[in-house]
Amino acid sequence: MKAKPIPDSARLRFRYNPETGAIVWTANRFTSKIGTVATTGGHNSGYLRVTIDSKKYLAHRVAWFLHYGTQPAEIDHINQDVTDNRIANLRSVDHATNMRNLKATGIRWIYRPYVAVTSTYRGTPLYSGKSLLLAWFHRIMAERNDHPLSLRSPHGEP
Repeated sequence: MKAKPIPDSARLRFRYNPETGAIVWTANRFTSKIGTVATTGGHNSGYLRVTIDSKKYLAHRVAWFLHYGTQPAEIDHINQDVTDNRIANLRSVDHATNMRNLKATGIRWIYRPYVAVTSTYRGTPLYSGKSLLLAWFHRIMAERNDHPLSLRSPHGEP
């Protein structure tokens, strides 16, 4: 999915601190005062967002735009912390590199449009369904099978 282009008016409305990753207002807007943080939480995704002209934009993309003046196709968080928008933690990458830098393991709870749980290990999907217990079980078993002291052969033989 192609990212929405960030309007040039963002340069007039916001100031970006590359050391902290903070995006702050440069003018009073509605309930926001000069110097207050302009980012809001990104609901279940974890990404911070910035609202410009009633449209929401990913804060790391706005930070990149304010710092470099360009809008690359994909921006990666090097340390995998999607709330860390310091310029030292952001890099312009291709899609394959961005996917390789995903968190290696995890269980994710999806609550819209229905309740679901997904479980992955080292980028491999293990389980998708409604049981948090089964998602956790599949992930733990994958970790055990991959462990150097595992009783299981690395070639999948018993």
